Amino acid sequence: STQSTWGKVRRVVGATKAGPGPSSSKGPPPPLVKVVTKIIKAEPQLEIPDYWSASPMEVLSTTDPAFKRIVKLMNTTIGVHGSSCGLVPGYYPKKVVEPNHFEITKIIRVQNTMKWKQYINCKQEILEANKGSVEGTPSSKKLKSKSFATRLLDPKSNEYELFHGTLEANVGKILEAGFDDRISSVTGMFGGGIYFADYSSKSNQYIPCPKCKKGAYGLNTTVTYCSCKSYTGDYVMILARVILGNIHIVTHYDESKYKGTTTHPVRRPPLIEGTLQTYDSVLGESTKYGGMLNYREMVVYDRRQAYPEYVIHFKRQKI
Repeated sequence: STQSTWGKVRRVVGATKAGPGPSSSKGPPPPLVKVVTKIIKAEPQLEIPDYWSASPMEVLSTTDPAFKRIVKLMNTTIGVHGSSCGLVPGYYPKKVVEPNHFEITKIIRVQNTMKWKQYINCKQEILEANKGSVEGTPSSKKLKSKSFATRLLDPKSNEYELFHGTLEANVGKILEAGFDDRISSVTGMFGGGIYFADYSSKSNQYIPCPKCKKGAYGLNTTVTYCSCKSYTGDYVMILARVILGNIHIVTHYDESKYKGTTTHPVRRPPLIEGTLQTYDSVLGESTKYGGMLNYREMVVYDRRQAYPEYVIHFKRQKI
């Protein structure tokens, strides 16, 4: 028989040399029962980052090291994209002016312990599925020499800081409920996942003008450009922590494999070759590293794999 409690399990695992049963009135006593007690570790106390405060959200001071670091990161990951999305307002269509500088006006740190717990539990699941570390996988070995522009936070799980751009209205929903792959668009190159970038300028292209709601990729409109002359407000971007785990790197694009069809869209990473286990994420590789995209993009299909840690308010500038 087995008796379970929160802290221990009592289990019958065997007996001594056989003898007459308890109904016998003569002979040796019943066999001794060996009881083994197995201690099950209680769920560890949730560890939160030591730089968090008690508040659910904290507006960073401009003197905070995190504020300074993010300002630098935002402005050292700006590239040239040659599109009509994410432009400096007031010029298009007469002139295409891509930003070469982001003025950071405010940064909010999100300190949601419930969402953090989900994120950490997901990280543990990914580690267990990959025998404790993904450092020996082909993708991890490649990224050691061809690293992302953003920080690697944990090499064992391929946890990175990555940018995410979206509608300003969506940012509030993400902060309240987290990212949600269940309602993500299935029209992206890699199906219905949650998309990230290591270049701030790439994520900037997915942030429409808060005034006219145009000028970004991913909008359900044939007019993608913003021609507002008077918008001087902020745009909003998320800097998230993302667990990429064992990454499937895409260098040659196959739409049927990575996007699917209208009736059968892709909503998970591909299977690892020769197994029934999926990869943990997808990396659309850039031409710089042998791929087909101008800039890398990373996709996860489980909302628990991403934690929206920072909300960045900024202005697009050409200086």
